[in-house]
Amino acid sequence: MTTTETGLAFSGGGIRSAAFCSGVLRRLLERNVEVDYLSCVSGGGYTGTAYLDWKYREEKKTSHEGDEGEDHRAKWHDDFFRYMRERAGYLCHWEKPLEGILDTIVLLGLVLLVNFIEPIIMWGSYACPIAYIIDLLFGKYLREKLNCDDVAAAKSGQQRNASSRDQNVTTQEIRQHCLSRQGTKDSDTIILFSILLILFIIFFILARKSSRTRRKRYATLLSFIHTTLAIFLALTFLPFAIHDFIVKIPLWTQYLIAFLAIIVWFFLPLLRTKTSYVLIVYFYSYVIYWKVYEANIVGIPFSAELFHRLLFVSGFALWIVPLVTASHVRLMHVYNR
Repeated sequence: MTTTETGLAFSGGGIRSAAFCSGVLRRLLERNVEVDYLSCVSGGGYTGTAYLDWKYREEKKTSHEGDEGEDHRAKWHDDFFRYMRERAGYLCHWEKPLEGILDTIVLLGLVLLVNFIEPIIMWGSYACPIAYIIDLLFGKYLREKLNCDDVAAAKSGQQRNASSRDQNVTTQEIRQHCLSRQGTKDSDTIILFSILLILFIIFFILARKSSRTRRKRYATLLSFIHTTLAIFLALTFLPFAIHDFIVKIPLWTQYLIAFLAIIVWFFLPLLRTKTSYVLIVYFYSYVIYWKVYEANIVGIPFSAELFHRLLFVSGFALWIVPLVTASHVRLMHVYNR
């Protein structure tokens, strides 16, 4: 005994493909053809996914209500295609203006969530923890060696015109804080960058060689090490460059770097992933610069209390990232229904 199964393929082609495929599907359903396999590409996926979602819900409803037979099947087929015709507008249901406006608001909200809010929460939540780690491991080698007596005297003079809260900080406390965050010689900073660069090159070469030989099991580990070294090199050198060079150029020039990266990200999709990484590293570098050098960025002076609060918020954001990621997938499914 042989079993005959039917497979149906919907090709791509945007809305034209979706319309053509819906006509083919309707004629097949009118002839009671049972489709066992369905393959969809691009525009054909509009019809295919809509049909499968509707079919699943109708058959589930039928199993609960016990209503079976060709009459019921024909009825929900008609309902499905009528629903498709009503919703055939571009993205939103504009046959009913109020519903179209509501759909547009929902769609724009989803775009905002997926492309802006979610990446900001997901990637922004790592900024303060990474700044804390870089400051802990390399902060001493990035900061310059200072005369803490001169620093204490200078800040004490500035406090005479400051708020009463700042005046409560004594010269001795300022000196102790300076000593606790004392830097090193410039030569030590150069040695740090040189060591990270040399180690990166060594492990990069080893990883490439391992991937071409039978020892591929080591390639993953070596790739992880050279990637980590590259991140450490970027997140130490760039904050150092910001402190010594970039902050001395006009502010509009600093913004221009980020603006050009955003333009590349928007108009060159093939470079979008790499450009995203550049923007993330650039943003992290400013947060690290803010922490390591206790500097002022975008008019916000560094404060240990503020940084610790942001660190707490980052921990909470990292906790809800999986929920945010899962929510937009579910919201897109609800919108498509």
